[in-house]
Amino acid sequence: MALRKLQTIGDNPDDVHVLLTAPTGTAAHNISGVTLHSAFLLPLGQTKSYIKLSDDKRNALRSKASKIRLLIIDEISMVGSELLLQIHYRLCEITGINEPFGGISVLAFGDLFQLPPVMQQFVFKPSKDPLSRMYGNLWDDFSLYELTEIMRQKDDFKFAELLNRIRNATFTSEDIEVLKGRDTTIHPLKHPIDCLHVYLTNAKVDQHNTKMLSTSKEPMEILKAIDKKPHDFKRHKSKK
Repeated sequence: MALRKLQTIGDNPDDVHVLLTAPTGTAAHNISGVTLHSAFLLPLGQTKSYIKLSDDKRNALRSKASKIRLLIIDEISMVGSELLLQIHYRLCEITGINEPFGGISVLAFGDLFQLPPVMQQFVFKPSKDPLSRMYGNLWDDFSLYELTEIMRQKDDFKFAELLNRIRNATFTSEDIEVLKGRDTTIHPLKHPIDCLHVYLTNAKVDQHNTKMLSTSKEPMEILKAIDKKPHDFKRHKSKK
């Protein structure tokens, strides 16, 4: 509801006022957003310095981003300090405003105890880029609001406490034994058949899904996908 309200600010409802982003494709898909790299045309590889856009790309991105009031970044734990700095540089470049993130408000969500950035420092660490000293640590400009109410495990307080101890690396030997007791390879008959299963590999996931499908009493249909490419594939790709 809040996002829909924010998106309607302005005269043209087609303008993007709130940009939903995340560091990975999966995370972006989960919020119906786009990746940070695609949103700001950032190179995927590790670069030692900021790379400015060509005039054409800058003008195109400036046109798309001209109405943005709020940038939302989900899964902030996976955003490194270098990536955050490059986002800042890009927003300054396209807005022409030499302020943190080009004067655009940034709202970040995530749990800093979760997945860390790949080959970068945590987002709250100072960037190694020498130019970053002009702006200080960008993370210091953020205000922290911590959500303390547990919603997902609110009906299982003991399990919620166990997960918090694992999160904080304060788990006990009893916690480990509890988790081992949920290992279906050791105790295959001591769990509800429809409970959630977590596996380390896709092969194990496929094996479990096949097993569950075999227990269904409903008729099974197999739909085969047919993938086709244009006859002139190179020309079609260049047009895109």
